[in-house]
Amino acid sequence: MITDPLRLFVVEYSMSQDATSVHSFRKMAENNLRNLGEGRYTDYLPIGIFLTRDQADNFCVRLRQRQDEVGWSQSNRDWRLMQEIVVDLLPRQLNNLNWDQRQPYEAREFNVYQDE
Repeated sequence: MITDPLRLFVVEYSMSQDATSVHSFRKMAENNLRNLGEGRYTDYLPIGIFLTRDQADNFCVRLRQRQDEVGWSQSNRDWRLMQEIVVDLLPRQLNNLNWDQRQPYEAREFNVYQDE
């Protein structure tokens, strides 16, 4: 059971640098809020969340290995292939997320100004 979600570990991926970064959820949120407040752009996207640092680090190693196996490189810009690599490596609980662009996310629309 997760008692403190801020202690989970997040893997972020930079499309411009073809690099991963691992931080606790707390640290990631703090960094992102600081970057927002300072107007600093970053393209690191959270792509996975893990219970332990070892799991997150292992995911990063396997991601790089899989990229090498399939001949993926940042220069070929096959982002659909990169997406498939990431999804394939994610734990089963995350693997069923609605990531397919052909099946748009169905979000309810909320009007924050409307009285209910």
